[in-house]
Amino acid sequence: DTQMEEWEAKYNALPTGSSDQKTFTMDQFVWAMEAVNSRAFKGDFGGEDLVKKLSKSLIPFAAAAFGLNLVATGSGPFASDER
Repeated sequence: DTQMEEWEAKYNALPTGSSDQKTFTMDQFVWAMEAVNSRAFKGDFGGEDLVKKLSKSLIPFAAAAFGLNLVATGSGPFASDER
């Protein structure tokens, strides 16, 4: 099936017994489907990415190292100016 054939089948499958009975033409339906399809996210949004996984796991360690450095050196936003 081509995309147009699939959209035509979807258009023909719309309910016909309601007050909304095909209140738009096939051309309007195709325009709407093309608009939605052109704005759809494309790409691989699943699976495992080693770099992302590694960077997420390193964030707590980086925060801990930063905190320990502040405590060890006595510097930071809450440190006293008196030494």
